[in-house]
Amino acid sequence: MGSRGKLLSSSSKSNLLNINVQGTKSHLMNVQGRTYRSGAASSNSRNKLPEFYSNPNSPREGQRGYRGTGQSNGSLPSVGSRTGICSPKKSSAGMTSVGGTSLSQVKPADEDGVIFAVSKKQPGVPFVFRTQTARMVSPERLNLDRRNLAICPVLEGEEQLRLLNFENNNIAKISNLRNLPNLIFLDLYNNQIKEISGLESLGTLRVLMLGKNYIRTVERLECLSKLDVLDLHSNRITKIQNLSHLRDLRVLNLAGNQIDVMENLEGLYSLTELNLRRNNIHTVHGLDQCNSLNRVYLSDNKIASFESLESIFRLNSLAELTLDGNLVASNRYYREYLIDRIKTVKTLDMRRVTDEERRVATMLVRNDEKLEKQRREHLKAERAHTISAIESVWLSKHKRRLSKDRSRSHHNHNVRGPTMKGYYEVKEKTTLLLYGSALDMLTTDNRLFADRERIEKIEIYYCDITSLSENINKLRRFSNANSYAFGHNDIRLFTQLDVLAAFNLKELSVAHNRVCKTTLFRSYIVFKLPTIEILNGKQVSQAERDSAGSKFSLVNSAPMSHLDEILSKRKDKQAATFKEGSKSRKIARHYVDKVLQDVLVIDKKVHKLNAIWPSIVRQIVRSTLAELESRPNVVDAPAGEDSRSNSTSNE
Repeated sequence: MGSRGKLLSSSSKSNLLNINVQGTKSHLMNVQGRTYRSGAASSNSRNKLPEFYSNPNSPREGQRGYRGTGQSNGSLPSVGSRTGICSPKKSSAGMTSVGGTSLSQVKPADEDGVIFAVSKKQPGVPFVFRTQTARMVSPERLNLDRRNLAICPVLEGEEQLRLLNFENNNIAKISNLRNLPNLIFLDLYNNQIKEISGLESLGTLRVLMLGKNYIRTVERLECLSKLDVLDLHSNRITKIQNLSHLRDLRVLNLAGNQIDVMENLEGLYSLTELNLRRNNIHTVHGLDQCNSLNRVYLSDNKIASFESLESIFRLNSLAELTLDGNLVASNRYYREYLIDRIKTVKTLDMRRVTDEERRVATMLVRNDEKLEKQRREHLKAERAHTISAIESVWLSKHKRRLSKDRSRSHHNHNVRGPTMKGYYEVKEKTTLLLYGSALDMLTTDNRLFADRERIEKIEIYYCDITSLSENINKLRRFSNANSYAFGHNDIRLFTQLDVLAAFNLKELSVAHNRVCKTTLFRSYIVFKLPTIEILNGKQVSQAERDSAGSKFSLVNSAPMSHLDEILSKRKDKQAATFKEGSKSRKIARHYVDKVLQDVLVIDKKVHKLNAIWPSIVRQIVRSTLAELESRPNVVDAPAGEDSRSNSTSNE
């Protein structure tokens, strides 16, 4: 559990924030015992915040309360007349007015001299003003902690106000923050706020505290160009965004949210402290422009490897880092590796890095690097051997199949060769390579499916196309993969390519398959895959789409099986006669186009015959019945006459 009294770190108990109230730019701030300076702060004009910011024993995150005077149970105390506190005056009409504003439901001033009322012009909106004495005692600070406020009240006569506290209320929307030209500190911790809004008039704001609310999106901060500290911990934020304009921001707290990726931190040139504890972060990048970053807190996330921390390793001034609670922290020599990679780190996981640790880390990492190099070389050799074995088994199996097709013998049909192995790997984090029977192995690798959204391309080699059809549901889980490559898949017929229509492909590569040598291969792919943009490294033009549509518009999946059979047989017969060269290719193209045209004509005639066949049958039946009716002597002749006619015919 992080500290609420602090902004980011949980190691420090003190929470002191001092701001120069005489100048708008010069201020000094101490958070968790660390001092942040901006400009030249004047020591003789520096005042302290209320006690809940300076008390070293302030409660933890989510429990902080105001430790000033007065009650803190949320009720408005009933206070009688006090020395030095002026009551509102009644007008001659019986109305209560303050500063010319007509009010109703005026409550007595509390111990802090705060008076609540309701304006006649804005029914339902609370109106807050202070007695003259209270304002003189603390003209630049106003605490409205634990007042059961559902709406930000209108503040009357508070032009000098610089520090405003609304924490521990029920405010659902930021509003009514007008006429506060000098406000530099706003605290709305622990309210019911769902979105960031209503800050347009606070151009002087330097510190914004919005922790423990219900905010989902970081937005509408364009007007806060001078913001120095932004606290959004314990909200429901899922993405870091809309912060690049905050050039002066030095402290950013996004702990306890639902962020998956550290990103969109470009432009935060002044950022020195970043807290992303208790999120879902698995990748760290986007810190290249954060050259001033000194403290990074990433405890309790989902970082699994050192490769995910490359952006951290490039920081030149990082002095404090926390990664405990991540899977990467369980790696061997985790601490030693980080100490060696980050030369400037002084505190790791809240433990000080000693000179002895650094010396030992250097020695261990060097030895471990040698072992790691040997391990990588072994894995590389093992990979090459496995892929070579898969290729050998595939080629052997393919040769036996060709031999069977040529001999047409079936006596050895059930003879099986060596078992096909499987191998897969992820290349450059976005490409999935599958070899042999790797598709059957995907069900056992949950980690691969956990990162499936990062896969953009899938390459399949030495794997039968029928296996793709059987495992199509597995591949469809890689929803972001819109590029496929095939090699040595025994694709011989056009209909075997129909399975690719299940994917929203933009790029496709097919090589070392029999179907690639057919003349209409490219046209058929363009026709079947309307989203395809690149085929075998070549851009698909609109002219190709129109041509493919005209060729295959009347061809359904059933007629295509006949076309595949015809093309396959004709190819075997003509393979010996067609030679390479432009002339033979033209002859082959002309011949195949003629076969295709004949198939289309036959298919069209069959459809027409099927359409008129019922009427033809009915016409034949009607004409037969009419002919029988026109010969009644044959139907109604007596038995004797019939026998005589038969004898006559016999003679």
